[in-house]
Amino acid sequence: MQLVKETWLAVFAARMIQVERKGKHFLCRTAASFVSARIGIIPKALILPKDLGINKEKDGGLIVVGSYVPKTTKQVEELKLQCGQNLKSIEISVDKLTMKSLEEREEEIN
Repeated sequence: MQLVKETWLAVFAARMIQVERKGKHFLCRTAASFVSARIGIIPKALILPKDLGINKEKDGGLIVVGSYVPKTTKQVEELKLQCGQNLKSIEISVDKLTMKSLEEREEEIN
C-alpha cells in the first residue's frame, strides 16, 4: 500500500509543478514524503545493519538519530531487532532539553 501512496504523491507533485508553470501559486504545509516527491527523490529501502558494514559480533559505534519520521523509526526498530542485544539505546527528549528548566534538562541527560 505504501508504494501506491508514494506513486499517487509523485503524480500529484508532478501535476502541481505543471499547474505552477501556468502561473498558479501554492503554499504547502506537508510531510517529508511530499517534499521528496516534489523534488523527485526516489524512495529507498530501509537501511539494514549489513548495509552499514556492521558485524553484530565485533563492531561498535555510535548512531545518532535526529529525525523522528515514520521511516526513521522503522530503521531504528529494524536495527534494534537485528542488533538489540549489542546496543545501548538512549532516547533524549528534545522538548525537555530545550524548553524546560535547567533541572529538567539535567535530569533528562543523566
